[in-house]
Formats: sequence, C-alpha cells, structure tokens
Amino acid sequence: MVVVRASGHLFDHQIRYPAWEPPAATLRHWLEDLAVGGVILLGGSAAELGLRSHQLQEWAKIPLLIAADIEEGVGQRFAGATWFPPPLAIAAIAQHNPAKAEFYAEQMGAFTAEEALAIGINWVLAPVVDVNNNPQNPVINVRAFGETPDVVSQLAIGFLRGAQRHPVLTAAKHFPGHGDTATDSHLDLPVLAHAQQRLVEVELPPFERAIALE
Repeated sequence: MVVVRASGHLFDHQIRYPAWEPPAATLRHWLEDLAVGGVILLGGSAAELGLRSHQLQEWAKIPLLIAADIEEGVGQRFAGATWFPPPLAIAAIAQHNPAKAEFYAEQMGAFTAEEALAIGINWVLAPVVDVNNNPQNPVINVRAFGETPDVVSQLAIGFLRGAQRHPVLTAAKHFPGHGDTATDSHLDLPVLAHAQQRLVEVELPPFERAIALE
C-alpha cells in the first residue's frame, strides 16, 4: 500500500534529488524485503524508463504499480515520447467546439495510456479534475481542463474514456477546491472559506462524474 518516489534513471550518479530519490541498493531493499507496492518515477528518457521499469519489476516479489505524473502525455516527464499542450488549451477549444475538444481529450488519454504501457508505466496519474476558478492559483491553472464544472467534467471524462482503451489505472486528482486556492499546496496548506453548498455545486461534480465512469 506504499508508493515511493524514485529516479527514472538507471544509475545512482544520475539521481537529481537524492533527498527524495533513493539509490539503487536502498530501493531494491524496499522492493525485495519490505514489499513496497508501487513506485512513482521522475526523470530519464522514455527508452531508459522502459529498462528501469523492467528492472523494478524484477526486484519486486509481487507486480508493482509503476506511476508517473503525466497529465500532458508521457513526454512531459520522459524525453522522446509525446508531450501534449496543457489541458487548459483543450478547454479553449471547447469554447468554440465542445465536440472537437472532447475528441482531442479522448485522443490525449488514449495516446498517453498507450505510450505509458509501452515503457512499463501502468498507473497514469491523470487527469486533473480541479476546476480552475481562481486566477491567482499558482499550482493548478493550465493543468486544469477548464473553469466550470461542466467543461472540466466533459473533457476529463473524455481523457478517461480514451485511457480506458488500454489496461492502465488512472487518477482523478487532486482534491475538490484545489482549483480555487491561491496557495501552492506543495509549500503550505490551502484553506478555502466557502460554504458546503459551493463545494457541492462547483468542486465536487467533476470528481463525482469521473468516479462514476466505468
């Protein structure tokens, strides 16, 4: 039930964030002896990651969840794969042609899942279903699929529908209300002073619709 962060590079001297990414011997110990169940990878090329994911699966006693934050395609994190424009670009298309935008979102999900599987990633940490309704937001902004619950729901479900053509896990993220914060949650705890009704009407619907999709 534990997922750890690790470098997508093959060799210890390539690790960019040693405070957060363990050396190979430590990671192997976690997988072989402690039965860590998943790894989230950052860094490296797509080709390198194919070797890395195979290495990690060999070390693990049970099949691993191998995850990556690839909201804009595999190329967002791993060089050599497809890197799409941010989701808010598709939302701009939706203002003029909702059907075309939904088609693009679905294709984005399908290509992302296909490329992820090709290099050993089986858990796509996407799509973002936060509603981007605060222009001062430092952490969601262009990562969102829109500024209204309806548009976010439509495009996020399109992404999920495309991804579901392939045997990968997905993740509707981050948390209801995160699109309306002016605080970077990597650095501090955002607090929103809205009434519960606002949460029900604006923030929750995209999460509920994504969860309901089978």
